[in-house]
Amino acid sequence: MEIEKEYDKLRKKHTLPDFSKLNQEFEITTIDSKEFLLRSIRKKMAEKTESLCKILDEILQPDANLSSMVESKAFGEEERKKIIELYKQLMFLGRYSMQAALKADDGEEAKFISEVFRDWNPIKKQMSEILEKIKRTWKEEFKSDEELGYLG
Repeated sequence: MEIEKEYDKLRKKHTLPDFSKLNQEFEITTIDSKEFLLRSIRKKMAEKTESLCKILDEILQPDANLSSMVESKAFGEEERKKIIELYKQLMFLGRYSMQAALKADDGEEAKFISEVFRDWNPIKKQMSEILEKIKRTWKEEFKSDEELGYLG
């Protein structure tokens, strides 16, 4: 596999995570070209962290759609504090990715990849718990319009 061979070269140069573990989490074998490989990996990682951030954003600041209002109501004040901390961490990674993109330097890209991968398991665990709770809300009865707030 061409991508894996190129990654192994870069891994030795930049002390990157194991290819198979990185691929398992971020599907890097779906990258089409080995040119700018680290940049492409960073983008895939950033896409995943950004999609998680959007979910948290809707919980913390629901807009006027039913889904975000219902999901937001599932969390108490203490849970929201933890969600805010996770949100901050994901926002940091999003901005870090943008900064690395501006620098367009393999060293910066590699640093980003290593940092996200190092932090990924705790992020994934917390997000999994949040998503489980959100999923369960859709099995419960909807609350009254007054409890959800203005809907129309």
